[in-house]
Amino acid sequence: LKSIIGKDLITDDNIAVLELVKNSFDAGSKKVDITFKNILKNDDSDKIKFPTDASSKLIIKDEGIGMAEFDITEKWLNIAYSEKKEKKEEFGRVLAGNKGVGRFSCDRLGRFLTIYSKKKGEPYNKLFIDWKVFEKEGQIDFNIQDVEFEIENLNEKDFISSTGYSKFESGTILEIACLREYWHSNK
Repeated sequence: LKSIIGKDLITDDNIAVLELVKNSFDAGSKKVDITFKNILKNDDSDKIKFPTDASSKLIIKDEGIGMAEFDITEKWLNIAYSEKKEKKEEFGRVLAGNKGVGRFSCDRLGRFLTIYSKKKGEPYNKLFIDWKVFEKEGQIDFNIQDVEFEIENLNEKDFISSTGYSKFESGTILEIACLREYWHSNK
């Protein structure tokens, strides 16, 4: 199910990135930074269990309202949930995202996803996902809900020291690692 409505349905990497940028726009961000790392030379392999400093990465960072732990568990991780079904406008803008497509865009773009998100006045939240965990072919009794995730709360000092990112008041960073496609200069 995850692959059918995710990486198999979203067949263009540029559209996938656009969906994630639209989510940043919908979160009220006035700016989105997109960074590529280790595109030409990396250690990507199907055998690794976690991304490394040498893994290919696409990083999307915004200054929107961010997500609290509740938002991540009850909204972002809930495949059927989309606020955009009810809301048509927020922050004086017409909502641009496509009802939950962004979370699947992350799967389309790379094998691993690490989300760092923070709402104003709250701790940083970290969620790590290995999309391969959902790909258990032939297991008829496997349910997507059976996959457990741990959301780690980080204080400012731990966030900065463990990530190398600068502190921010609110926003989201999507670190997509072990990219599924090669991003050549024309792309």
